[in-house]
Amino acid sequence: MSAHGTRRALPNGARLVVVPPRPGVVAATVAVPLAGVTLETAACAPAVAARWAAELRAAARAEDAVVRVDPVSTPDAAGFTVEALDPALLAAVPRWFRDAAAALPDPLAPPADPRAPADDRWSHPVRRALFGSGHRYGLTPADRARAAQRPGGLRRAARALAAVPPVLAAQAEGTHVDVLAAGLAALDHRGPDAGAGPPAPRPAATEQRAAAYYVLGLPGVALGAPTKCAHHVAWSLLGGREGMLDRSLRLDGGLTYSLAAFSRELAEGGYAVVYAACAPGTAGEVADRVQAVLDAARGGVPAHLVRGAAERLVVAHHAALETGRGVTERAARYEAAGLSPADLVAYPSTVDQVTAEEVAAALTTATVLSGIR
Repeated sequence: MSAHGTRRALPNGARLVVVPPRPGVVAATVAVPLAGVTLETAACAPAVAARWAAELRAAARAEDAVVRVDPVSTPDAAGFTVEALDPALLAAVPRWFRDAAAALPDPLAPPADPRAPADDRWSHPVRRALFGSGHRYGLTPADRARAAQRPGGLRRAARALAAVPPVLAAQAEGTHVDVLAAGLAALDHRGPDAGAGPPAPRPAATEQRAAAYYVLGLPGVALGAPTKCAHHVAWSLLGGREGMLDRSLRLDGGLTYSLAAFSRELAEGGYAVVYAACAPGTAGEVADRVQAVLDAARGGVPAHLVRGAAERLVVAHHAALETGRGVTERAARYEAAGLSPADLVAYPSTVDQVTAEEVAAALTTATVLSGIR
Protein backbone atom coordinates (compact mmCIF):
# COMPACT_ATOMS: atom_id res chain seq x y z
CA MET A 1 0.00 0.00 0.00
CA SER A 2 1.20 3.51 -0.82
CA ALA A 3 2.07 5.68 2.15
CA HIS A 4 -0.53 8.09 0.78
CA GLY A 5 -3.22 5.44 0.43
CA THR A 6 -4.74 3.56 -2.49
CA ARG A 7 -7.86 3.95 -4.63
CA ARG A 8 -10.07 1.28 -6.16
CA ALA A 9 -12.89 1.85 -8.64
CA LEU A 10 -15.36 -1.02 -8.33
CA PRO A 11 -17.57 -2.44 -11.12
CA ASN A 12 -20.76 -1.01 -9.59
CA GLY A 13 -19.33 2.52 -9.67
CA ALA A 14 -18.46 2.68 -5.97
CA ARG A 15 -14.99 3.92 -5.02
CA LEU A 16 -12.79 2.71 -2.17
CA VAL A 17 -10.01 4.83 -0.69
CA VAL A 18 -7.75 3.00 1.76
CA VAL A 19 -5.37 4.93 3.99
CA PRO A 20 -2.87 3.35 6.40
CA PRO A 21 -4.27 2.90 9.93
CA ARG A 22 -2.65 4.30 13.03
CA PRO A 23 -2.63 2.85 16.55
CA GLY A 24 -5.78 3.62 18.50
CA VAL A 25 -9.16 4.59 17.10
CA VAL A 26 -9.66 3.85 13.40
CA ALA A 27 -12.34 5.29 11.16
CA ALA A 28 -14.28 4.77 7.95
CA THR A 29 -16.33 7.41 6.13
CA VAL A 30 -19.08 6.72 3.61
CA ALA A 31 -19.84 9.72 1.38
CA VAL A 32 -22.55 9.73 -1.29
CA PRO A 33 -21.66 12.43 -3.86
CA LEU A 34 -24.43 14.92 -4.58
CA ALA A 35 -23.21 15.96 -8.04
CA GLY A 36 -25.99 15.11 -10.48
CA VAL A 37 -28.83 14.62 -7.99
CA THR A 38 -31.96 16.78 -8.06
CA LEU A 39 -32.20 19.91 -5.97
CA GLU A 40 -34.86 18.28 -3.76
CA THR A 41 -32.58 15.30 -3.12
CA ALA A 42 -29.66 17.57 -2.23
CA ALA A 43 -31.87 19.58 0.12
CA CYS A 44 -32.94 16.43 1.97
CA ALA A 45 -29.44 14.92 2.07
CA PRO A 46 -28.49 16.08 5.62
CA ALA A 47 -31.70 14.58 7.01
CA VAL A 48 -31.14 11.31 5.14
CA ALA A 49 -27.55 11.13 6.42
CA ALA A 50 -28.82 11.56 9.98
CA ARG A 51 -31.31 8.70 9.50
CA TRP A 52 -28.61 6.47 8.03
CA ALA A 53 -26.39 7.15 11.03
CA ALA A 54 -29.22 6.29 13.42
CA GLU A 55 -29.90 3.00 11.62
CA LEU A 56 -26.18 2.13 11.64
CA ARG A 57 -25.96 2.72 15.38
CA ALA A 58 -28.90 0.37 15.89
CA ALA A 59 -27.34 -2.29 13.64
CA ALA A 60 -24.02 -2.09 15.47
CA ARG A 61 -25.70 -2.36 18.88
CA ALA A 62 -27.63 -5.41 17.70
CA GLU A 63 -24.29 -7.09 16.96
CA ASP A 64 -22.68 -5.88 20.21
CA ALA A 65 -20.21 -3.88 18.12
CA VAL A 66 -18.68 -0.97 20.00
CA VAL A 67 -18.53 1.86 17.48
CA ARG A 68 -19.34 5.53 17.21
CA VAL A 69 -21.41 6.68 14.24
CA ASP A 70 -21.94 10.32 13.26
CA PRO A 71 -23.65 11.79 10.21
CA VAL A 72 -21.46 13.74 7.80
CA SER A 73 -22.94 16.33 5.47
CA THR A 74 -21.30 18.86 3.13
CA PRO A 75 -22.62 20.68 0.04
CA ASP A 76 -20.93 17.96 -2.04
CA ALA A 77 -21.75 14.72 -0.19
CA ALA A 78 -23.85 13.10 2.51
CA GLY A 79 -23.00 10.08 4.62
CA PHE A 80 -21.52 9.12 7.95
CA THR A 81 -18.31 8.28 9.79
CA VAL A 82 -17.81 5.13 11.87
CA GLU A 83 -15.06 5.03 14.52
CA ALA A 84 -13.91 1.87 16.32
CA LEU A 85 -11.04 0.53 18.39
CA ASP A 86 -11.17 -2.82 16.57
CA PRO A 87 -10.17 -2.41 12.89
CA ALA A 88 -12.04 -5.60 12.01
CA LEU A 89 -15.35 -3.89 12.82
CA LEU A 90 -14.91 -1.48 9.92
CA ALA A 91 -15.28 -4.39 7.51
CA ALA A 92 -18.98 -4.43 8.43
CA VAL A 93 -19.55 -0.83 7.30
CA PRO A 94 -20.69 -1.65 3.70
CA ARG A 95 -23.15 -4.24 5.01
CA TRP A 96 -24.44 -1.90 7.71
CA PHE A 97 -24.89 0.81 5.08
CA ARG A 98 -26.82 -1.53 2.79
CA ASP A 99 -29.08 -2.64 5.64
CA ALA A 100 -29.55 0.93 6.90
CA ALA A 101 -30.65 2.16 3.48
CA ALA A 102 -33.09 -0.74 3.18
CA ALA A 103 -34.43 -0.39 6.73
CA LEU A 104 -35.60 3.22 6.55
CA PRO A 105 -39.30 3.30 7.47
CA ASP A 106 -42.06 4.49 5.16
CA PRO A 107 -43.23 7.20 5.62
CA LEU A 108 -39.85 8.56 6.60
CA ALA A 109 -39.99 11.30 9.22
CA PRO A 110 -37.24 13.95 9.50
CA PRO A 111 -34.76 13.37 12.34
CA ALA A 112 -34.91 15.64 15.35
CA ASP A 113 -31.47 17.12 14.65
CA PRO A 114 -30.39 16.64 11.03
CA ARG A 115 -26.96 18.31 11.41
CA ALA A 116 -26.62 20.94 8.71
CA PRO A 117 -23.68 20.91 6.28
CA ALA A 118 -20.43 22.18 7.73
CA ASP A 119 -20.35 25.15 5.35
CA ASP A 120 -23.68 26.60 6.52
CA ARG A 121 -22.40 28.83 9.30
CA TRP A 122 -22.81 32.47 8.17
CA SER A 123 -22.31 31.49 4.56
CA HIS A 124 -25.68 30.45 3.18
CA PRO A 125 -26.75 34.00 2.13
CA VAL A 126 -23.42 34.34 0.32
CA ARG A 127 -23.70 30.97 -1.40
CA ARG A 128 -27.29 31.76 -2.41
CA ALA A 129 -26.20 34.99 -4.07
CA LEU A 130 -23.09 33.48 -5.68
CA PHE A 131 -24.56 30.22 -6.97
CA GLY A 132 -28.30 30.94 -7.14
CA SER A 133 -31.35 29.01 -5.97
CA GLY A 134 -31.02 26.42 -8.74
CA HIS A 135 -27.79 24.80 -7.51
CA ARG A 136 -27.21 22.76 -4.37
CA TYR A 137 -24.55 25.23 -3.18
CA GLY A 138 -27.28 27.87 -2.98
CA LEU A 139 -29.55 25.87 -0.65
CA THR A 140 -30.46 27.54 2.64
CA PRO A 141 -31.56 25.97 5.95
CA ALA A 142 -35.13 27.02 5.12
CA ASP A 143 -34.93 25.19 1.77
CA ARG A 144 -33.78 22.03 3.53
CA ALA A 145 -36.51 22.23 6.16
CA ARG A 146 -39.22 22.66 3.51
CA ALA A 147 -37.88 19.78 1.41
CA ALA A 148 -37.70 17.42 4.40
CA GLN A 149 -41.28 18.26 5.43
CA ARG A 150 -42.73 17.88 1.92
CA PRO A 151 -44.92 14.73 1.72
CA GLY A 152 -42.80 11.88 0.40
CA GLY A 153 -39.82 14.17 -0.18
CA LEU A 154 -37.52 12.53 2.34
CA ARG A 155 -38.42 9.05 1.11
CA ARG A 156 -37.74 10.01 -2.51
CA ALA A 157 -34.41 11.53 -1.53
CA ALA A 158 -33.40 8.46 0.49
CA ARG A 159 -34.11 6.20 -2.47
CA ALA A 160 -32.27 8.49 -4.87
CA LEU A 161 -29.21 8.73 -2.63
CA ALA A 162 -29.15 4.97 -2.08
CA ALA A 163 -28.91 4.60 -5.86
CA VAL A 164 -25.75 6.73 -6.11
CA PRO A 165 -22.44 4.80 -6.02
CA PRO A 166 -20.77 5.87 -2.77
CA VAL A 167 -17.21 6.67 -1.79
CA LEU A 168 -15.82 4.71 1.16
CA ALA A 169 -12.61 5.99 2.75
CA ALA A 170 -11.26 3.71 5.46
CA GLN A 171 -8.20 3.10 7.57
CA ALA A 172 -7.44 -0.52 6.79
CA GLU A 173 -4.74 -2.97 5.79
CA GLY A 174 -4.25 -6.62 4.87
CA THR A 175 -7.31 -8.81 4.44
CA HIS A 176 -9.58 -6.07 5.81
CA VAL A 177 -9.07 -4.16 2.55
CA ASP A 178 -10.36 -7.05 0.44
CA VAL A 179 -13.35 -7.52 2.76
CA LEU A 180 -14.22 -3.83 2.44
CA ALA A 181 -13.89 -3.97 -1.35
CA ALA A 182 -16.08 -7.06 -1.58
CA GLY A 183 -18.75 -5.53 0.64
CA LEU A 184 -18.72 -2.29 -1.32
CA ALA A 185 -18.87 -4.14 -4.65
CA ALA A 186 -21.96 -6.02 -3.45
CA LEU A 187 -24.00 -2.83 -3.09
CA ASP A 188 -26.62 -2.27 -5.79
CA HIS A 189 -26.49 1.18 -7.39
CA ARG A 190 -28.16 2.53 -10.50
CA GLY A 191 -26.54 5.94 -10.65
CA PRO A 192 -27.84 9.39 -9.66
CA ASP A 193 -31.11 10.99 -10.68
CA ALA A 194 -30.94 13.88 -13.11
CA GLY A 195 -29.96 17.15 -11.50
CA ALA A 196 -28.49 20.59 -11.95
CA GLY A 197 -25.16 21.16 -13.65
CA PRO A 198 -22.30 23.27 -12.35
CA PRO A 199 -23.25 26.76 -11.19
CA ALA A 200 -22.99 29.71 -13.55
CA PRO A 201 -20.79 32.63 -12.48
CA ARG A 202 -22.72 35.23 -10.50
CA PRO A 203 -21.80 38.49 -8.80
CA ALA A 204 -20.69 38.40 -5.20
CA ALA A 205 -23.06 39.04 -2.33
CA THR A 206 -22.65 42.20 -0.33
CA GLU A 207 -25.12 42.46 2.50
CA GLN A 208 -25.67 45.19 5.06
CA ARG A 209 -28.54 44.85 7.52
CA ALA A 210 -30.08 47.09 10.12
CA ALA A 211 -29.17 44.42 12.68
CA ALA A 212 -25.53 45.54 12.38
CA TYR A 213 -24.10 42.71 10.33
CA TYR A 214 -21.77 43.06 7.39
CA VAL A 215 -21.31 40.11 5.03
CA LEU A 216 -19.17 40.14 1.90
CA GLY A 217 -18.99 37.15 -0.42
CA LEU A 218 -16.44 36.65 -3.16
CA PRO A 219 -16.23 33.89 -5.78
CA GLY A 220 -13.45 31.43 -5.07
CA VAL A 221 -12.06 28.32 -6.74
CA ALA A 222 -12.88 24.61 -6.79
CA LEU A 223 -11.11 22.03 -4.65
CA GLY A 224 -9.05 20.80 -7.59
CA ALA A 225 -8.03 24.24 -8.89
CA PRO A 226 -4.26 24.82 -9.16
CA THR A 227 -4.69 28.20 -7.42
CA LYS A 228 -6.45 26.72 -4.39
CA CYS A 229 -3.45 27.03 -2.08
CA ALA A 230 -2.86 30.65 -3.08
CA HIS A 231 -6.45 31.40 -2.08
CA HIS A 232 -5.93 29.60 1.23
CA VAL A 233 -2.84 31.63 2.03
CA ALA A 234 -4.56 34.86 0.97
CA TRP A 235 -7.50 34.27 3.29
CA SER A 236 -5.24 33.10 6.08
CA LEU A 237 -3.55 36.50 5.79
CA LEU A 238 -6.85 38.37 5.76
CA GLY A 239 -8.69 36.38 8.42
CA GLY A 240 -7.84 34.93 11.79
CA ARG A 241 -6.79 36.60 15.00
CA GLU A 242 -4.50 39.54 14.18
CA GLY A 243 -4.97 38.99 10.44
CA MET A 244 -5.08 42.02 8.16
CA LEU A 245 -8.84 42.49 8.60
CA ASP A 246 -8.67 41.92 12.34
CA ARG A 247 -5.94 44.54 12.72
CA SER A 248 -7.90 47.13 10.77
CA LEU A 249 -11.42 46.46 12.06
CA ARG A 250 -10.84 45.39 15.66
CA LEU A 251 -7.43 46.55 16.84
CA ASP A 252 -7.20 49.86 14.97
CA GLY A 253 -10.87 50.77 14.61
CA GLY A 254 -12.61 48.98 17.47
CA LEU A 255 -15.50 48.40 15.07
CA THR A 256 -16.46 44.74 15.40
CA TYR A 257 -17.86 42.48 18.08
CA SER A 258 -16.91 39.41 16.07
CA LEU A 259 -15.15 38.88 12.77
CA ALA A 260 -14.51 35.95 10.47
CA ALA A 261 -12.87 35.69 7.06
CA PHE A 262 -12.27 32.38 5.28
CA SER A 263 -12.40 30.58 1.95
CA ARG A 264 -14.14 27.31 1.09
CA GLU A 265 -13.41 25.05 -1.86
CA LEU A 266 -16.07 22.62 -3.09
CA ALA A 267 -16.15 20.13 -5.95
CA GLU A 268 -17.74 22.50 -8.48
CA GLY A 269 -16.74 25.91 -7.20
CA GLY A 270 -15.74 27.92 -4.19
CA TYR A 271 -16.32 31.13 -2.30
CA ALA A 272 -14.83 33.37 0.35
CA VAL A 273 -16.64 35.22 3.11
CA VAL A 274 -16.00 38.22 5.32
CA TYR A 275 -18.46 38.34 8.21
CA ALA A 276 -18.54 41.11 10.81
CA ALA A 277 -20.93 41.92 13.64
CA CYS A 278 -20.66 45.60 14.41
CA ALA A 279 -22.36 48.43 16.25
CA PRO A 280 -25.39 50.05 14.57
CA GLY A 281 -24.32 52.77 12.21
CA THR A 282 -20.79 51.48 11.65
CA ALA A 283 -21.46 49.03 8.81
CA GLY A 284 -20.48 51.65 6.25
CA GLU A 285 -17.10 52.20 7.86
CA VAL A 286 -16.63 48.44 8.18
CA ALA A 287 -17.32 48.06 4.45
CA ASP A 288 -14.85 50.83 3.60
CA ARG A 289 -12.12 49.28 5.75
CA VAL A 290 -12.68 45.82 4.26
CA GLN A 291 -12.34 47.30 0.78
CA ALA A 292 -9.19 49.16 1.81
CA VAL A 293 -7.62 45.99 3.21
CA LEU A 294 -8.45 44.08 0.01
CA ASP A 295 -6.96 46.88 -2.09
CA ALA A 296 -3.80 46.88 0.02
CA ALA A 297 -3.43 43.09 -0.21
CA ARG A 298 -3.95 43.23 -3.97
CA GLY A 299 -1.10 45.70 -4.17
CA GLY A 300 1.31 43.26 -2.56
CA VAL A 301 1.97 41.47 0.72
CA PRO A 302 5.41 41.17 2.36
CA ALA A 303 6.99 37.75 1.85
CA HIS A 304 7.44 37.16 5.59
CA LEU A 305 3.67 37.56 6.15
CA VAL A 306 2.96 35.08 3.36
CA ARG A 307 5.41 32.66 4.94
CA GLY A 308 3.75 32.99 8.34
CA ALA A 309 0.28 32.42 6.89
CA ALA A 310 1.49 29.32 5.04
CA GLU A 311 3.05 27.93 8.22
CA ARG A 312 -0.23 28.38 10.10
CA LEU A 313 -2.08 26.49 7.39
CA VAL A 314 0.43 23.62 7.44
CA VAL A 315 0.16 23.30 11.22
CA ALA A 316 -3.65 23.34 11.03
CA HIS A 317 -3.58 20.71 8.26
CA HIS A 318 -1.45 18.31 10.29
CA ALA A 319 -3.59 18.89 13.39
CA ALA A 320 -6.75 18.07 11.41
CA LEU A 321 -5.26 14.74 10.30
CA GLU A 322 -4.34 13.62 13.81
CA THR A 323 -7.57 11.64 14.14
CA GLY A 324 -8.80 8.77 12.02
CA ARG A 325 -12.06 10.53 11.22
CA GLY A 326 -10.11 13.63 10.15
CA VAL A 327 -8.21 11.50 7.65
CA THR A 328 -11.14 9.49 6.26
CA GLU A 329 -13.58 12.40 6.03
CA ARG A 330 -11.07 14.46 4.06
CA ALA A 331 -10.06 11.50 1.90
CA ALA A 332 -13.72 10.86 1.07
CA ARG A 333 -14.28 14.54 0.27
CA TYR A 334 -11.26 14.58 -2.05
CA GLU A 335 -12.33 11.36 -3.77
CA ALA A 336 -15.86 12.69 -4.30
CA ALA A 337 -14.26 15.68 -6.04
CA GLY A 338 -12.06 13.43 -8.20
CA LEU A 339 -8.84 13.98 -6.23
CA SER A 340 -6.54 11.32 -4.82
CA PRO A 341 -5.09 10.79 -1.32
CA ALA A 342 -1.78 12.00 -2.77
CA ASP A 343 -3.38 15.41 -3.40
CA LEU A 344 -4.37 15.57 0.26
CA VAL A 345 -0.90 14.57 1.43
CA ALA A 346 0.74 17.09 -0.94
CA TYR A 347 -1.18 20.03 0.54
CA PRO A 348 1.55 21.18 3.00
CA SER A 349 4.33 21.21 0.38
CA THR A 350 2.08 23.00 -2.13
CA VAL A 351 1.07 25.64 0.41
CA ASP A 352 4.71 26.13 1.35
CA GLN A 353 5.55 27.07 -2.25
CA VAL A 354 2.93 29.83 -2.58
CA THR A 355 4.53 33.19 -3.37
CA ALA A 356 3.50 36.74 -2.49
CA GLU A 357 2.78 37.36 -6.18
CA GLU A 358 0.38 34.39 -6.31
CA VAL A 359 -1.43 35.66 -3.21
CA ALA A 360 -1.91 39.10 -4.78
CA ALA A 361 -3.09 37.49 -8.03
CA ALA A 362 -5.63 35.34 -6.16
CA LEU A 363 -7.15 38.37 -4.46
CA THR A 364 -7.14 40.38 -7.69
CA THR A 365 -9.02 37.61 -9.49
CA ALA A 366 -11.58 37.41 -6.71
CA THR A 367 -12.28 41.13 -6.70
CA VAL A 368 -12.47 41.33 -10.48
CA LEU A 369 -15.00 38.48 -10.57
CA SER A 370 -17.06 40.00 -7.80
CA GLY A 371 -17.35 43.39 -9.45
CA ILE A 372 -16.70 45.28 -6.21
CA ARG A 373 -13.93 47.51 -7.58
